[in-house]
Amino acid sequence: MKKLQVIILFVFLVGCTSNPTASPTALPEILPVTGLLPTETIAPPTETLTPTSTPAPIFTSAPTLEPLPTFPADTGMEKLQSWIQGVFDCLLPCWGGITPGETTWQEAKQILEQLTGFSTVNASENMSCDFGVCNGIVWSLYPQTVAEGVFYTKFPENIVHSININIQNEGTQKINLLRNVGLIDIFRWYGAPPVLLFRAEPDREGDKFLEVIMVYPERQFIIRYLKLADLVNDKLVNCGKDSQIELIVLDNKKQLMSLDAIASAVETRNLHIDTGYKPVEEALGMTIHSFYVTFSTSNSACISTPVNIWSP
Repeated sequence: MKKLQVIILFVFLVGCTSNPTASPTALPEILPVTGLLPTETIAPPTETLTPTSTPAPIFTSAPTLEPLPTFPADTGMEKLQSWIQGVFDCLLPCWGGITPGETTWQEAKQILEQLTGFSTVNASENMSCDFGVCNGIVWSLYPQTVAEGVFYTKFPENIVHSININIQNEGTQKINLLRNVGLIDIFRWYGAPPVLLFRAEPDREGDKFLEVIMVYPERQFIIRYLKLADLVNDKLVNCGKDSQIELIVLDNKKQLMSLDAIASAVETRNLHIDTGYKPVEEALGMTIHSFYVTFSTSNSACISTPVNIWSP
C-alpha cells in the first residue's frame, strides 16, 4: 500500500508499483520513511525499473488476443476518466474491465492497449517481483497529466495480481483527474470505510498536507489522499483540495484485513501505514459514520484537526 520528460521503456523491478524514479521535477514522495510529508514537485511517473540479478523463469505465453480498437484521443480520455471514477457495471475491485484475481495477462494487455492513442503504454514479461514471477504493464498520461496505472500479474496462473493508480495535481497539467475520485465519489459507490486513518505534520516548513487513508477489505482496495491544508489558528484545515490520490487494488482481501497485514505486505508496505497515523476519532473527534455523513454529500466540506495532537 508510497512515492512524474516521458521514458519510453519501462523496465519493471521488484515491488515497484508505487515508487517512480525521482528527477529534478519529481512528484512529492508518497510516504517518506522519515515520516515527513512531501513539499516539492517531483518528476512525472516513469516507473524506471532495474532488472534483478537472477533471471526470472520463462513461461509459455497464452495465444495473443485480437487487438481491440484504439480509443481516439478525443473520446479516449472520457473513457479513461470513467474507468478512474468507476462505473456501475465495473466497480472496484474491477477497474476498466480488469479485476485482480480474475483477469488474465492477455486480457489486461488487450484492454490497456486501447489507451495507446492518447497515452504511453508499456508492457514487460517474465520479471522477478517481490511476490514472485510476474508480468507488468503501465499506462502514463505524462506530460498532459501526471497520472499513471501499473498492473502486475502473478505466476503460475498469470492472472492480474495488483493494480496501482497514481494521480497527481502538479505543474501545468492539462487535465485534472483528481476531481473524478473525491471522497464523495468513493462514498457514493462503496459506503463508509471500515478503516479511516489520518496523518499530518503541521510544524513542517512549506506547504502543509493532511493524509487520509481508507481501507475497504471486502472490495480489495485501499485509497490514500494527500490533501493541501492551511494553518488556521490552532487547527490544520483542508476544504476539499486534493494534491495526490493513490489507489491500490489487490487480488484478495486478506492482505487488507488488518493494519499489520497492510504494513507488512510487499504491495502496500510502502504506505507505512503503521507510522504516525491516527484513527478518525483521535484525529478529528468524529466517528467513521459521522465523517461519512458529512463528506458523502459535499466535495468541499472542510476537514479540521487540532495542531497540538500532532506535536512530537
